[in-house]
Amino acid sequence: MVWFLALLFYLPAWRLKAKSQNLKSNLLTERQTKILYSAVQEYIKTAKPIASVSLVKKCKLGFSPATIRNEFAELEDRGFLEQPHTSGGRVPTSKAYRYFVDGLLLSIKKERQKLDNLEKMVKLFVNSEHFNRRLVKSLANASNNMAMGWINNDADDEFHFAGIKNLLRAPEFESIEYSAKVGDILDRIDDEIEDFVREEKDFSENAKIYIGNEMPIRGAKDFSLIISSIPSRWGDLRIAIFGPQRMDYERNLQLLNSVKRLLE
Repeated sequence: MVWFLALLFYLPAWRLKAKSQNLKSNLLTERQTKILYSAVQEYIKTAKPIASVSLVKKCKLGFSPATIRNEFAELEDRGFLEQPHTSGGRVPTSKAYRYFVDGLLLSIKKERQKLDNLEKMVKLFVNSEHFNRRLVKSLANASNNMAMGWINNDADDEFHFAGIKNLLRAPEFESIEYSAKVGDILDRIDDEIEDFVREEKDFSENAKIYIGNEMPIRGAKDFSLIISSIPSRWGDLRIAIFGPQRMDYERNLQLLNSVKRLLE
């Protein structure tokens, strides 16, 4: 919750920087932001549509169910939420995740969370011959998503991925459509991601996040990808976490930042 409180402090300044009409149209009130963020966090945890009554009970926002229903309706009209079934709750859209992540990035820069288990693992195999492979496996286990790693050096390119079982265990996998998408993506992910990473030059010092239609992989609009670039002794190292849009962005960003601190 520290990052959430920090967000509320930085949000007004961030709003002033919105220059385009498109950005301005995405701005929410403080109450709408609290409700949307709580809905996103709850959906990340449960993968179940969020109802106003359950949000009141679980998140203790201080708003009545009627107020949350009204704000839900406004957020749905503005494209931040959608209602899969007429009588059911709401789920976040790609637009909601992007709003959530942009706010998260503002605050997470001010924090430094130490992830002991992952850091111990990285220190153990940092000099290993199979460093990239072991790093990717550790990231997949820690994130409960799929992880990927590329090392580009003068000799060769090295690519590894791990954590397919994590994608298959996701609640979304109960959907036949989701299962088919995962299978199709996995058939070509190594080629498409390698080509993208090789061609993409705009990897700054901060992790870059792709959500929904921003994804560089065909047919992956229901997924998200976080990529971090790290200069290392082995060459240009890029590590990524891939999973449903419902992934835990806060934890995954902290995992990548933790690895980056250890290797720089």
